[in-house]
Amino acid sequence: MSFNVTDTWSRRVRSLACWICVLVAAGGAAQAQAQGWPSRTVKLITPQPAGTAIDTGLRMFADRLSKRWGRSVIVENRPGGDGIPATSSFVQARDDHALYGSPGYPFTIAPWTLDKLPYDPRSDVSPIALVFETPLVIAAHAKVEAGTLSDLEKLAKSQPGKLNWASTAGLPNFAFHYFLKSTGSQMAYVPYRDAASALNDVGEGRIQVYATSYGTVLPVLQAGKIKVLAMLGSNRIALAPDISTSAEAGYPKVRADGFAGLFGVRGMSSALRERIAADVAAVAGDEEVRGVMAKSAMVPRGLGPVQFQKVLDEQSRLVREMVSVLGMARKPAP
Repeated sequence: MSFNVTDTWSRRVRSLACWICVLVAAGGAAQAQAQGWPSRTVKLITPQPAGTAIDTGLRMFADRLSKRWGRSVIVENRPGGDGIPATSSFVQARDDHALYGSPGYPFTIAPWTLDKLPYDPRSDVSPIALVFETPLVIAAHAKVEAGTLSDLEKLAKSQPGKLNWASTAGLPNFAFHYFLKSTGSQMAYVPYRDAASALNDVGEGRIQVYATSYGTVLPVLQAGKIKVLAMLGSNRIALAPDISTSAEAGYPKVRADGFAGLFGVRGMSSALRERIAADVAAVAGDEEVRGVMAKSAMVPRGLGPVQFQKVLDEQSRLVREMVSVLGMARKPAP
């Protein structure tokens, strides 16, 4: 039996060359797809109810992206079920002309609180861009005798179980639960199906404390019916520079950074994700967009896929720590 080293090496070289050609062709096809996308109307699906701060911000970006792409971008609201039904529907549709605009909670909170999800939060979507940040707050009715988180802790401990609170689903809910648990305070939680009803009740004093986004409470805040006790995010905001963060108030682990991001379908090419992210970043840098969004304390960001994934990972880590402290048992998905 003879063994020809030269022939074997030649076959390996030819095989490697073929694979390189395949990869180059695939890369070229991906680039061509990215450049030719979109070829029809784009759906921007969100689990947020119409009229919320995040919905308003996404609609502004949808309008500007539509102009850049020369195609309609239609926002479709699918609220309810903590975002699980909307996320599942988006994943199952596998529509490459559909985008998912959402806070992080279907991917960073649900895996730690729900026993089984109808989608894989790591592989069934492709992170594209962190579109904008929306600061989260702890607010109280104007007549509540507390001006800071420390005041609220003292008040809650002096009247255990007599004060009540509500929250927007997701991080605000976790952050306030954590505040109560870590301080040994007791307040009654009142669940709401929609943010508008909760906002109305805190404005009328039927709810004493509300954890939600700054943009959500802004109209009632401007009417003098409520006050903001603390910002839950890492930094103060330009619209309310005198309001301290929870960390500055002495509660560094009561933290929640709100944002809205864009996700694509499973397997969306990196070329297309980068292309969409670049357009999002261009819109985020528009001075008119920044000016309009600043009125609701939203900050356009336009971070790309890699940076966005890091934000998602950090939020997931934070939620995992909160779940551990709170001892929240997993439950079936809605």
